[in-house]
Amino acid sequence: MAKRFLIFSFVFFALAAVLVPVTFVYSLDFSKSMVPCGWDGAHCPLKVCVDPVTGKPCAGNGEPNTNGLLDPWEVCTFNDFIVMVGGIINFIIILASVYAAVSFMYAGYAYLTSGGSQEAVSRAKSIFKKVFIGYIIVLTAWLMIYTIEQAFYETGEGKPNSFLTLGSHAADPKCGGSPGGEASGGGYGKACAQPENNIFCESDCRGQCNTDTEECVLGGNILDSSGSVLYYKCQSKELPPQPPPEVDKYAFRVFIQESGGSGTVTATGDGVSLNCAQSFCTVDVEKDKVVTLTASAGAGSVFSNWGNACSGTQGNVCTVTMDGIKSVVANFGPLDQKYTISVQKLGLGSGIIRNQNGTILCSSLCELEVDAGDEVILNATNVAGSYFYKWEGACTGSYTECRITMNSDKSVRGTFLPTPNSYVLYFVFKGQGEGSIRGSLGSGVNFSCSSLNGSSCYVNVIEGETIEVRATAESDSKFGGWGSPCGGTGICTFKVNTGMSVDVSFDSTPLVRLSTSGNGYIAGNYITGGISGTINCDQLCADNYPKGTDFTIRAVPDSGNNFVSWSGCDEAWSVEGANYCTFRVNSNRNVTANFSVITASPALVTIGVSGSGGYVSGGGMTSGCFPETSPCSITGLSVGNRIQLNAVVTNPDYEFYGWSGACSEFGKNTSCSLTLPGPVTIYASFVPK
Repeated sequence: MAKRFLIFSFVFFALAAVLVPVTFVYSLDFSKSMVPCGWDGAHCPLKVCVDPVTGKPCAGNGEPNTNGLLDPWEVCTFNDFIVMVGGIINFIIILASVYAAVSFMYAGYAYLTSGGSQEAVSRAKSIFKKVFIGYIIVLTAWLMIYTIEQAFYETGEGKPNSFLTLGSHAADPKCGGSPGGEASGGGYGKACAQPENNIFCESDCRGQCNTDTEECVLGGNILDSSGSVLYYKCQSKELPPQPPPEVDKYAFRVFIQESGGSGTVTATGDGVSLNCAQSFCTVDVEKDKVVTLTASAGAGSVFSNWGNACSGTQGNVCTVTMDGIKSVVANFGPLDQKYTISVQKLGLGSGIIRNQNGTILCSSLCELEVDAGDEVILNATNVAGSYFYKWEGACTGSYTECRITMNSDKSVRGTFLPTPNSYVLYFVFKGQGEGSIRGSLGSGVNFSCSSLNGSSCYVNVIEGETIEVRATAESDSKFGGWGSPCGGTGICTFKVNTGMSVDVSFDSTPLVRLSTSGNGYIAGNYITGGISGTINCDQLCADNYPKGTDFTIRAVPDSGNNFVSWSGCDEAWSVEGANYCTFRVNSNRNVTANFSVITASPALVTIGVSGSGGYVSGGGMTSGCFPETSPCSITGLSVGNRIQLNAVVTNPDYEFYGWSGACSEFGKNTSCSLTLPGPVTIYASFVPK
């Protein structure tokens, strides 16, 4: 037992004694590798372990900490704390090892010198036991802390994903160190020389960058315990603007503007089908396809014009090439159309049908053109002795107002009937002439009618009422007189006691106007009803002639004037210089003979004299024309003028040989008398005898 105790005491004494220097050496080495940030540039200097982008300390082997738990500065601070704890634990281990070695030696010594005393032996064993247990606890705690520290730090080759490593002994070969070894001399920590961190110390990084998107640039200086070093980094290129991506389809938009009209637009083409009947339509069309548009106007509308991509296109068809987004505007307006409304008054009663603006004032039958879409409002107004009965056609019913929308030609009839104790008074037009009557009734009602609107008209008159009527002939007619109960050509006044009719006669007497323009007169004759007469009219003649009168006249120009033309004739012709005109009178007639003054044309006379011994005189020449002055010219003459030329011999040894040119017909006659037809040339020759 004593021997075994002594062996244990010695063993643990030796173990504790050995652990003292080992722990001391390890503590020094650990403290060296786990120095706080900012100490040793080869391990974890603050300026070396700084992210070049963020400017903050790095984690791991130089990469920015990305675990999201601690930022780089917190990591470095926690590192200081762990280093401090590690140093304290190492110091405690040293003290515990020394204490344990001394205690084990003391226990062994006490056991050897106990002299067999049971109390001394027990005390030695108690000391051994307590020291042993305490020392085991201290060693266990030390091993646990060591294991934890190894999980946080790396002193050999770096582990890039370690949580708190700020530096390592390993140096990057590019920075002068060797993998797995401790950085020294000009080496730089692995934290600041990793291509994956985009830092290249004293190295050209062009081979490391993506040549398509990056370029190698100088990043700046990195400080180390041995000085500063340049580092390079890869930086994104500023790429030139890229062309827009190719488009396979473009939007095609159709706008319909309906300014009082309506319509549709159809679009057709390769793969295109669109029927647009609303204000806006759109469809996607493949690039470079051709779209054909057709505009179709609705009822009562018309296609006006194109706009936007089809602007300036004539007609209702337009083609568009889809080389981009396109829009087209189609404009529709109201159809410029008019419709006719026909209004007819029926029945034996008297009354007037009129519209709201007075353009229709109808006592029998009338028509009016109205713009398409307009509304016409008609009102039927009866006179005394009559009442409005009903509408027929476009309106129905007995209400006096009628409203019609003009979307087509319309016809409406209004019927008036006489009231009890009233009579219908007819006026019947007679003769070939035209005219009208205007009258008034004793009740204050006025009425009028014309032969141009029919052969008769009527008015409702209350029994015993007095009527007064006047007749007016048209311009080509004359009033012929009243029938019974009136007479003559004056005002017709009578009292109505029963229904009756009154004849109104108008004779046709058209006005014939004969006139001249220029210098001349008109002569001729006329025949009407077998009776003839003569015409001799200078400048202006006007008279009334019965219908059917036939005229035959001729135009006679004054001297120095020419006849030019007729106007107003049924037929005009010329015979042997006489200019005739014929016409028949059916209405007013204006006939004119046009004359113009004859303007003389200039006629230049040129005279040539050949030979010697004579000259030419006359023709208005003051000194004559001699061979030495030939040719000579006579001016101031006109076509139709007559001249007299004479050949005069001045040398008895010569004689006149003859004329040639315009006077050649006179031969050797010394005189030439000529009416100028125009410019002429005359030659006179003198020869020796």
